[in-house]
Amino acid sequence: MKRNKKRYLKTGVENFLTSVVMLNIAFVAMTIESIGNNIYNIILIVIMITNVIIMKILTKFGKSFQE
Repeated sequence: MKRNKKRYLKTGVENFLTSVVMLNIAFVAMTIESIGNNIYNIILIVIMITNVIIMKILTKFGKSFQE
């Protein structure tokens, strides 16, 4: 009988993804006055999409997000 073992990200990978999200949030917080600039708006959209994808991965496979 085969048991389904829950797979988790390695701690280093989880820490890296968490720091990427935190750096993205800090970048947006420091440059919020640039809203309205077309290039900044594109960068902001890319950052938000990246954060959503990373958070989906972390909530599904991140050990510290499961506890």
